[in-house]
Amino acid sequence: MRLLVETGPLAGTVVPLERDVPTLIGSGDDCALRLREAGVEDQHAVVKALKGKGFGIKALGRVKVNGSEVQASPLADGDVIEIGTTRIAYGDVQESGLPTIPGYRVLGVLGKGGMGTVYRAEQVSLHREVALKVLHRDQTEDPEFVARFIAEARAAAKLQHPNVVSVFDVEHDGDLYYYAMELMHDGSCEDLLKRQGKMPVDRALQVIADAAAGLAYAESLGIVHRDIKPDNLMLDQHGAIKIADLGLASTSGDGGGERAIGTPHFMAPEQVLHKELDHRTDLYALGCTFYRLVTGRTPFRGQTVKDILRAQVKDAAEPAAKVDPDVPPEVSAIIERLMAKDPADRYQTANELLEELAVLLQPPPKRGLWIGLAAAAALIAGGAIYWAVTKPKEKEVVKILEKYDDPLTQQFADRIKVLEAEAKQKDATIALLRAQASDLAGEELARALDQVAVDHAGTTAAETAASLAIEVRREVAERRRKEEQRRQRISIHVEQLRRNSQARIKEHDSAGALRALAGTPPPDLADADELRTQVASLRDEILAAGRAHLSALQAPLAAAQAGDDEQRLTQTIDALADGLEPAARWPAELAAERRQAEAALATGREALTALRARHRAGVWQAFHQRLQSTDVRDALQRRDFPALAAAMMAFAEQAGLPEAALRARSLGEIAQLATTFATALEQLCNDAAPRLTVDGATKTVTRWDREQGRLWVRENGRRRREEEIACDTLLVDQWLQLAEQVEVPDNGSRQCFVGLVAIAAHAAAAESYLRRIDAGRDDSGTGEHGYPFGAEAFEQMLATLPNLDTNWAKVLRDELLAGK
Repeated sequence: MRLLVETGPLAGTVVPLERDVPTLIGSGDDCALRLREAGVEDQHAVVKALKGKGFGIKALGRVKVNGSEVQASPLADGDVIEIGTTRIAYGDVQESGLPTIPGYRVLGVLGKGGMGTVYRAEQVSLHREVALKVLHRDQTEDPEFVARFIAEARAAAKLQHPNVVSVFDVEHDGDLYYYAMELMHDGSCEDLLKRQGKMPVDRALQVIADAAAGLAYAESLGIVHRDIKPDNLMLDQHGAIKIADLGLASTSGDGGGERAIGTPHFMAPEQVLHKELDHRTDLYALGCTFYRLVTGRTPFRGQTVKDILRAQVKDAAEPAAKVDPDVPPEVSAIIERLMAKDPADRYQTANELLEELAVLLQPPPKRGLWIGLAAAAALIAGGAIYWAVTKPKEKEVVKILEKYDDPLTQQFADRIKVLEAEAKQKDATIALLRAQASDLAGEELARALDQVAVDHAGTTAAETAASLAIEVRREVAERRRKEEQRRQRISIHVEQLRRNSQARIKEHDSAGALRALAGTPPPDLADADELRTQVASLRDEILAAGRAHLSALQAPLAAAQAGDDEQRLTQTIDALADGLEPAARWPAELAAERRQAEAALATGREALTALRARHRAGVWQAFHQRLQSTDVRDALQRRDFPALAAAMMAFAEQAGLPEAALRARSLGEIAQLATTFATALEQLCNDAAPRLTVDGATKTVTRWDREQGRLWVRENGRRRREEEIACDTLLVDQWLQLAEQVEVPDNGSRQCFVGLVAIAAHAAAAESYLRRIDAGRDDSGTGEHGYPFGAEAFEQMLATLPNLDTNWAKVLRDELLAGK
């Protein structure tokens, strides 16, 4: 069992009921059915399973079931629950296997075709049955087809004619596209032919006349149906014929092309040959249809579609009167003219066809006059109607002199005057009665009465006609006044609804704006079609504004994704994410558009992640290239730590990536600390004569020239001249010997100096080693030619690093580990 919301902003919402889980109804977020309107409590009612079977409702606020207020009540199939202004139906809302479409209760299948399936359904909000055509999903995979279908269906909804099936609505739910149209209860002419075989000629004449009237309307709008056939001529419950799918046709001048449609048995030659089409193409198809109605068969038959189409172009159909002797020759002649191969030989307009059909449909002579006058005869006394019908059409009246000397002659003259006066009165009375018995109304009836008063001036009937004309105009004016008042009240109510919704629209709260339309109209306007139409238009405006806002939120994102600006892309993503929240602002009608925007947001975030990754990779590549640059490598090899610090600090200023900037700045700090230590070591070498073991001998350092990269030493115990040693030939452990003799604060400067020296030595040794590798020899780079640098020095330096929680200490540890 289910609950179906019939009215309000949630109209069409279906909530399945579960026996194990109670269903809460109210305005709170925890309710399965949330009704956001005044007077509805957070938890207003609960529907839950009863023992055994079935469901019941318990009221926590004011609740009505079938018009009566209840506290608790079992529910039966078809019961209507009222909470606030919302009506909710309970029961088996829809048979299983049928599609669920918002706003409609699908009742069954009416038919299937190449374009889709037609269902009989109830439009819940208006409680009316409609025919619901749902397109096949493979048709909706083409965006161009979908756009054209929606545009044509909306155009079809504007067509209004007694012989055209009305289209009420076109909408979609995700990828399910459908439109609602007038339900034709008695099916199509094709359905009737399948039951009866053929149609009586009199009935067929009326069917074709109705269809021709619809085609005349299409012709006035420049529309060519292109698929007139018995399947598309529908019968309403009164027996009238209406053309289906007229609004889904094309305008005049469309060639066949890839959009050519039609049914082979009813296609005109120009349609088969993909030539230009016009309204005469539909008249040809109407002729084929006329032929099938009166004979029970189509004009041409063949083993294949190709055979039928060839016959449509080249062959002449066997006359309908020859196929079935019951078909009158004049009817057969009309069919033959309709089916002329050359459009110029057919009826040139549908109205021209209607004129000939009117002759055949005309009743026997005077029958119509007798019927019209019989109704009027009950309103008058005497035999005036009979006299008017039976008197000679022309009667010459001889003017008699007013006075005669002969009494008998004068008597006859007076009698003639009386008869003339009576005849004049009778003519006037008949004219008055005819005007009153006509189908005229309003101003047209008043003008007809005016004409009676003018044509029969001086008679009692003329005076009556003049009085009646005044009364008719008074009634017309009164109706207009009331209608104008009604329109003004509708306008005021609609304007109030518009104002109520405008603030929500400005806040981009589409759901709130729709709820603002739920204001109760005055009781006498509740069923006004004009009010419903205007409220529906407001709903369309609100939804259009919501769609436009979603589109506007997405547009900058697409442009930002095309660029390479991380900041701009981040801003547009944030703007779209903020615009989509909270979800409660977006009604169910915009669910598809919101999902599309969410998909665009996800794509944008993926693009941002990729862009950031590219930027990070680019910055790190630039950083590594800077570290490998000649000036940085030279500064490291020459122990020119100030130059190294300056280079790293400069890179950090323009890195564009916080992580890379931090690493460069940390290397700069290491170089600055190494500079401090190098200055202290230089002072020691020049003043305090530190000792150094070289080739197993202990020597005293007398001077260190940092710019030249040279040490001067002399061997202990001997008076020999000073020996010059290149700094880049010193081993790392020899630098460690010198470094350990310098007294400096334990701030890591000693480790920074020795660490950079070790890294420089490692880089030089690695470059030299790799340069000597011979790709053609498997033992190249092994044995005595192996890599000369061991990991012991790095281990020793790692062990001596101070336990400082600083970025430079972490970076120095990382660099030493990398060297190892």
